[in-house]
Amino acid sequence: MWATFRKLREQNARQGFVEAPQPDALAVTLPDPLGGMARLGFCTGWREGEILARRMAARVVGDRVVPWLFHRQDRRVVDFRKAWATACEAAGCPGLLFHDLRRSFARDAVDDGNDPITVMNIGGWRTASVFARYKIVDTKRMAAALARTQTFRDGQRATGATVIQPAQAAEARR
Repeated sequence: MWATFRKLREQNARQGFVEAPQPDALAVTLPDPLGGMARLGFCTGWREGEILARRMAARVVGDRVVPWLFHRQDRRVVDFRKAWATACEAAGCPGLLFHDLRRSFARDAVDDGNDPITVMNIGGWRTASVFARYKIVDTKRMAAALARTQTFRDGQRATGATVIQPAQAAEARR
């Protein structure tokens, strides 16, 4: 007989996002090459580790061969938490995580009309269930959706379309 396991409820969903002017403010505030890393993270949804591990065709810098896309004085960038925290404070978004760039990419790419499967492939999400955790809708977007729905309904009334109220719909089903 097979044992069954109850799924645990996930309560660790983060809600941090980056809005339009913040990525540029962060990129300008971060020292080289970290600004480029932030831009790449915002534009692709790649994880911090994926960006740090990026290699390119080896190039000679001085007397050394540097294979890393992002490096400091020819050495691979390993940790930039202090520089990140300082830049976030200076850009007016304290407490922002690098991973918030990934979450913002997922939200913005899907909201722009891109196919979720394509977005998953770009950002490296392997399953739809994990990707769905990134699709967090904030209250401003919910309010905008409600306003668009009300405008649509007002347009239906203005054209003389029959708008069925919920109570009428329930009665009609009986």
